[in-house]
Amino acid sequence: MYMRYKLLAIIFVIISTFFISKNKVFAQAGPGGVSSETVGNSNLKIWLDAGEISASDNTTISSWPDISLSAIDNTPTQATGSSQPIFRSNVSAGINGKPVVRFAGNTYFSFASSNDINQNGLYTERSTFLVFKTGSDITTRQILFEQGGNVRGLNIFIVNDTLYLGGYDFQVDGDGTPTWGFSAARKELQTNTTYVVSQLFNGSLGATTGTITGYLDGQVFAINAANIGSLFTHPDAPGLGAQTDSTVMENGVSSGTGSNPFLGDASKGYRKATNITNPIEQGKGYHVYTLGGKTLDLTGPVYQGNISIPVTYTDDPSQAISQDGWNLVGNPYPCPVDWLSANWVKTNLSDEFHIWDPQNQNYQSFVSGVGTNGGTRYIPAGMSFFVKANGGGVPVLTIQEGTKVDLAIPFIKNSSANRLFRIKSFFNDKSDEIAIIQNPSAS
Repeated sequence: MYMRYKLLAIIFVIISTFFISKNKVFAQAGPGGVSSETVGNSNLKIWLDAGEISASDNTTISSWPDISLSAIDNTPTQATGSSQPIFRSNVSAGINGKPVVRFAGNTYFSFASSNDINQNGLYTERSTFLVFKTGSDITTRQILFEQGGNVRGLNIFIVNDTLYLGGYDFQVDGDGTPTWGFSAARKELQTNTTYVVSQLFNGSLGATTGTITGYLDGQVFAINAANIGSLFTHPDAPGLGAQTDSTVMENGVSSGTGSNPFLGDASKGYRKATNITNPIEQGKGYHVYTLGGKTLDLTGPVYQGNISIPVTYTDDPSQAISQDGWNLVGNPYPCPVDWLSANWVKTNLSDEFHIWDPQNQNYQSFVSGVGTNGGTRYIPAGMSFFVKANGGGVPVLTIQEGTKVDLAIPFIKNSSANRLFRIKSFFNDKSDEIAIIQNPSAS
């Protein structure tokens, strides 16, 4: 079997994975696919992965180990017990079944200032990547990450249902670049939702013609920041999950270590590939993160016969029962299958499945025979989808040959087609229409 899919955005997760690279990151190789890695000489300056934490489930942690190959150990720490985040390794409490670090009100980490992050200016390029999940409150001001003080720096924060990827400079320094104030890329968020965010800082030296560009779930922000210059040294200790010392946001200077805490989780929603030969598990679903267009090649034998798909159920008393039992699985056949076929074995599973639609940033669902958001009874070849174990006993999901259908059901992915919006007005027996087309190639 040989399949090639163009992946433009298939995402899921919480602050789960976190990294900082000194360069703009587009093509990636190294831990989790980021940068060119040699010990002591790495473009990747921080790499935090909750799967690398050695701790018991539901316990506080005083540090989150930096696994980058930088010559400097940039492990963030928290010495105060009441301010230490919580580590969750229970599969039902994690992201895609992977461990998470939970920030629960006034818990955060601090980084030591270092030449990797903020003490060796000037800086003209910086990529910061976060995987996070919002809580029920996205109105309150919350800082996910910040570096800098009250003069210059970078930050990522939430306020009034909006994610800001900010930068600021209020003083002319050794770089000779004019001041450019505060500016930010912005994007609206939803509550209790997982996101993957990339902040690409590209400051210009000696001028203010650079940009801060944001990507949310692989899609570029509609509102990005222009007129950005370079950044000189900004040595205040950086913060993860809250601010340390001072930072500047859209409403001005904010001071106070531990202020504006993030009210969500951080984990390892993605498992880094250690080698291009890593096997893909039969029947398991995968969400793949790519920044910009990438092509994924899958090769191997065509699967035939009955296939048992791995599903589990874990009851987590810390969350609503509606959040328990979700499993990301995949159609292992090279053809579509029919969910309503009698040739499935579904035991202790709800009658529903959900497919992420990256084009519309929503789920195509099929629940009890009814489709919404474009969902139908058919699951495309090679498509990953969510099913829900209902807690009635050990769940079982087996797909059999009889579920296959000879239909042209397209793989659900981003489309490069132009988006068209029509407005038609009517007056008595007359009408007029205007069409607005969104074309990324237009000038």
